[in-house]
Amino acid sequence: MIALDTNLLVYAHRSAVAEHRSARQAIVRARSSSDGWGFSLPVVGEFWSVVTHPTAAGRPSAPEEAHRGAAEQALVDAGDGAADLRRIGRRRSQDVTRT
Repeated sequence: MIALDTNLLVYAHRSAVAEHRSARQAIVRARSSSDGWGFSLPVVGEFWSVVTHPTAAGRPSAPEEAHRGAAEQALVDAGDGAADLRRIGRRRSQDVTRT
């Protein structure tokens, strides 16, 4: 099984980084692997936290952009997973506001 990590997902989401194309290609290869692929729930939370953080390199992604980027990478589907990701994002945004 191929386990995708946070950095790979962030690079695939951020089109301005040098690693963007390679990261997207790696995800496509993983998704087509007969060995299977996946990622852990903490990776989803880390992805959201990194790309929506107010001090993110370049600029932070709006929650809608982060959700769309996650969906493009097959992190969530259009069903319950999307709602879960939005809840994680709201919780992370509240945590950042408090600090």
